[in-house]
Amino acid sequence: FLVTKIQLAAMSRSDIVNAEDRRPFYLYVDEFQNFATDSFAVILSEARKYGLNLVVANQYISQMTDTVRGAVFGNVGTIISFRVSADDAPLLANQFEPQFTPSDLLQLHNRHFVISMVINTEKVPAFSATSLSLPTPQIDNTGRIVEHTRYNYSRSRDDIEREIALAIAPPQHLQNHKQEPKNHSTLHNQQKPQTTHKPAETTTKEPINQDKPPRKKRTRSRNKKTPNTQQAQEVTAKRHLQNEDEGKLVINHNK
Repeated sequence: FLVTKIQLAAMSRSDIVNAEDRRPFYLYVDEFQNFATDSFAVILSEARKYGLNLVVANQYISQMTDTVRGAVFGNVGTIISFRVSADDAPLLANQFEPQFTPSDLLQLHNRHFVISMVINTEKVPAFSATSLSLPTPQIDNTGRIVEHTRYNYSRSRDDIEREIALAIAPPQHLQNHKQEPKNHSTLHNQQKPQTTHKPAETTTKEPINQDKPPRKKRTRSRNKKTPNTQQAQEVTAKRHLQNEDEGKLVINHNK
């Protein structure tokens, strides 16, 4: 529908008698294979005299039908070819013969191309050329451009993160339901140390009891002599000596 409207608009310029008064109109078509219909073949063959100029672009030649491909190669005056694929090289080499072969189109280096053009309404032999390289800029404005862009269009990271958090946050009534089980869990966690507090106290009291020296058991030593027994033995010894002197037998009851 769009291609047909453009075709009818171009044909309507036939009301302008003088061709010089027809203001040129440029139509740029990317992904040309999506619009390459038979109406486009008519535009390529007839719209030029009505001041309609076309610039079309596509990836490879086989995307076009035979009718559209014949209209493209039959109505163009200048053809430029950079390095192409093995399928397109034989088709394009027909436009550059006999100067170039399909293998020449396959082996082109970067920024090198082959051109066939019309100069002063006469066809000239095809020749190779090199595209111009972009000059290095004398003044590098990269820093200024970045600073200007950040000043006019950037925002702080905190503001962006705050907006994202508010956007992905659940509604308020859902947040209240989610907070209730959290409160129960916190109360449960707070009660746990109370149950485990008593064993901790017993463990802390143990070192206090350990500091006291253990009580020694009282054992009666048979060999230990008390002061009373020593005095009794001394008295009996004296009596024994006296009885010996007297020649009497004394029985020691302490033995």
